[in-house]
Amino acid sequence: KIIDLEKLKVVINELENEFKQEWLNIKDGGDFSLIEEFANKLNQLSIEQDIYILKDYSDELIKNINAFDIEKVDYLMNTYLNLIENLRGKLENR
Repeated sequence: KIIDLEKLKVVINELENEFKQEWLNIKDGGDFSLIEEFANKLNQLSIEQDIYILKDYSDELIKNINAFDIEKVDYLMNTYLNLIENLRGKLENR
């Protein structure tokens, strides 16, 4: 699937600025309701900007929150910065 580079730039900017502080505040707290709220915001952004990599990440996070898979949720939360780097790589490979 082709990624719209302008939309990708918007998403990377939001993930690094708007969402990163929220992620820092909740990633180690273990509060599933806050993490779910965060995941839903990411999911909404992925739909608005049509970025499938972010959609896959947020869907996986929501699925594991609903399953109460604490280890998997922790793992996914700890790969947030990798997600940003992965998206940034898509920009650089153009």
